[in-house]
Amino acid sequence: MLILKKEFPDFFDVPDFIANPDLMESWRLDHNQAQQLVKVKSEGEGFDNSKLVIRGHLIELLNYFEGIASAYEQYVVDRAAIEDSVGTVILYFCVYFQTFIDEMRKINRRDPWPPLSRVVELWLTAATRQKAQTQAAEASRRHDEAFKKFESKLLKSLQGYRAVI
Repeated sequence: MLILKKEFPDFFDVPDFIANPDLMESWRLDHNQAQQLVKVKSEGEGFDNSKLVIRGHLIELLNYFEGIASAYEQYVVDRAAIEDSVGTVILYFCVYFQTFIDEMRKINRRDPWPPLSRVVELWLTAATRQKAQTQAAEASRRHDEAFKKFESKLLKSLQGYRAVI
């Protein structure tokens, strides 16, 4: 993990996505860096052992997360416990390294971690739904508040009208 922390300091400096949700779109591994990691040669000209080691660590972590995701999908584990304990780490890892995952998908011509992809998509969809529900509830509250103000002003206005008549 120390190698990954040294190579990807931005990953370990997670922004506050609640305060700045737009950062989720830009907080990612650089596309060129992802391509270099995926296409690193294991021998001959262009051989780079450090990149090979880093790629190996990333694949090892993704494989580990895939095991957790598979158990999650099959209800072998307590889903709430997984979500509470490692869910955020898995989600952040997959969001940040999505460009690496996409490059691996291109080379393999398939999704190399299908259960992981499905669980991350499920969690992202749930988070999006939760955010939309929260925003809808807030909009409804503001609407009700505005309607009550309007109703109050209308009643005062009608009372003033009756006094004139």
